[in-house]
Amino acid sequence: HGERAVLDDVSFDFPPGKTTVVLGPSGCGKSVLLKVAAGILPPNRGRVETDGKNLSSFSERQDRQFRRRTGFVFQDAALWSNNTLFENMSLPLRIHFPQLTDKEIAVRIAAVLSRFGFTEDLNLRPADTSLGERKIVSFVRAVVTDPEVLFLDEPLSGIHHQVTDNMLDLIRELKRKGRTIIIVTHDPQLTAQVADWLVVLQGGRILECGPT
Repeated sequence: HGERAVLDDVSFDFPPGKTTVVLGPSGCGKSVLLKVAAGILPPNRGRVETDGKNLSSFSERQDRQFRRRTGFVFQDAALWSNNTLFENMSLPLRIHFPQLTDKEIAVRIAAVLSRFGFTEDLNLRPADTSLGERKIVSFVRAVVTDPEVLFLDEPLSGIHHQVTDNMLDLIRELKRKGRTIIIVTHDPQLTAQVADWLVVLQGGRILECGPT
C-alpha cells in the first residue's frame, strides 16, 4: 500500500480536567490520534507523555496504573466476542480491582447500566445484540472503574436518541466531577454541550487548537 503518515507533526496538550473535542473530516486521523494518546497504538515517531513521563518507557506496573486511570470507548464497541456482555463489562474491574467480590462487581455494573434503561440479558454474546447495545456495553466497561481520563471515539453514533440523552447526561456528570475527557465526534450537539477545548484535524495535521 505504500507508507503514509496518518498523523504528521501533531503536537499539543490535552488540558487536565477539561473536555477536549477532536473534529475533522473522515479519514483525517482522529481515531488514530485518540488511540495513540490512550497508549493503544504506539507512535512510529515522537512520544506521548502523561505527567511528564513517556508512555512507551513505562514498566508493566506503571502501564497497569495508567490503564486503571483511563477508560476507552471504541467506535465499533470492540467487545470480546466469545465473552458475555456481563463478562465484557466486568473485565476492567476484575483486572484492576481484584479484591471486589462477584456481587460488588454486579452492583457496580447495574448502577451504571440503570442509567440507560438497559434491559437486555447480560448473558448474551455481543453478536446477539445491536450496535447501539454494544456501544452502551463498551461505554459501561470504560466508566465502571471511575477513570480519571476518558477517551471516547464517536460515542453517540449508531445509538437511539433516547439513549443519546442518557449518555450525554453521564458525560456531563463526569465533566462536573473534573474528569479529563477526550472525544472524537462528528456530532455538533455533543460538541456544543460539552467541549471546553477543540482540536481540528485535517490531513493528519492540526488546523486549529484552543479553547472553544
